[in-house]
Amino acid sequence: MPLLILAVFSFNSSRFTMWQGFSLTWYREALGDRDLLEAAANSLIIAVAATVLATLIGTLAAYALWKRSSGSVPRAVSSALYLSLVTPEIVTGISLLALFQWVFRF
Repeated sequence: MPLLILAVFSFNSSRFTMWQGFSLTWYREALGDRDLLEAAANSLIIAVAATVLATLIGTLAAYALWKRSSGSVPRAVSSALYLSLVTPEIVTGISLLALFQWVFRF
């Protein structure tokens, strides 16, 4: 919802959160700023390079594990691989526990 509100207000002609009418002024300003366009291009180049590098390293690591273990992955490696899958649930659970303890402390 916050991103949707931000997207709607990006078409606002006012600088503030008071709606004054539909306008493309801010997009014109952004596309006219050379430094901003250069920064966006640099960000895209870095993102593509990081994606390609991470995919390459991940594929090579998976291939190496498959070749080396031939079906039996060592327990420590298997645990490390599963840890990245369960970490978000653990963090969410701890956060909810802290929230409920704070809310229901009285």
